[in-house]
Amino acid sequence: MTMARPNPAQWLWHAVGGRLPMRYKEWALQDATCRTWWLRYLAGVLLRVAVPALILFFVLASFGGPLWLAFLSVLLGLIVSIYYGLTYAPDSIDSRLVRYGYPPRTASRIREQANEEKVRAQRLDYDSVWRSEG
Repeated sequence: MTMARPNPAQWLWHAVGGRLPMRYKEWALQDATCRTWWLRYLAGVLLRVAVPALILFFVLASFGGPLWLAFLSVLLGLIVSIYYGLTYAPDSIDSRLVRYGYPPRTASRIREQANEEKVRAQRLDYDSVWRSEG
């Protein structure tokens, strides 16, 4: 059985924090635990702040002040928004999965287990090369 995948409009809705129908439950878990989960989350943060940032830039630019000041003001706001968004990304993703019926911290636990397996495999590779008896 294949996993149901959302269409691009549904993905955009999901990226900005919207809830998809329950048939996408497995996809939401895969989206929250894949290797590039934080890039997907960053794309959602950028989608959420891009429109307000553009509006703010045009409002600031319309006052007749220097454009570089309006640009740098909006850029600083974007940097703070991205930093804040990424700071709380794991908690946000975990709470998103709770809406699909998963227990709290499901995504964090799955990512931690995957990281432990990766570290274990790297340790075995290192040991096989450098700790072999010869």
